[in-house]
Amino acid sequence: MNILRLLPVVALLASACAAGRPALAEQSAKSAKKGPPKVTLGIYSCSYYEKDGDKKTVVGFEIGKENYYRHRDGSVGKYGYDPDTRQIAFHGGSLDKTLALFDTSQPKVDYIRLFNRKMTRTILDCQTEKH
Repeated sequence: MNILRLLPVVALLASACAAGRPALAEQSAKSAKKGPPKVTLGIYSCSYYEKDGDKKTVVGFEIGKENYYRHRDGSVGKYGYDPDTRQIAFHGGSLDKTLALFDTSQPKVDYIRLFNRKMTRTILDCQTEKH
């Protein structure tokens, strides 16, 4: 494991212990042991805006075990995931060559944000409930 990745956690633990907050130190230690997030399995609903500005939400795809996904049109493909960058690359099926980012920042849902080919803008926000 890269020691530079642990430095912020070590600093947080040291400051929490010095401030007499062992609960924060324990929570930070658990987060460090847990490691980077894995892509949440399940059905992702995707939102987009039509030309008239109306927001639409549709079932987009299902993330399954062993890095398979099934698109709503029935096509099946695989995806690769880099936990350090949280980047997803879809291979085969309707999402072939699509890049995405996995976002766990919200408390109740996880997002997969699909990008255009140049990764300059989000084209779909897709979400699933956390398990």
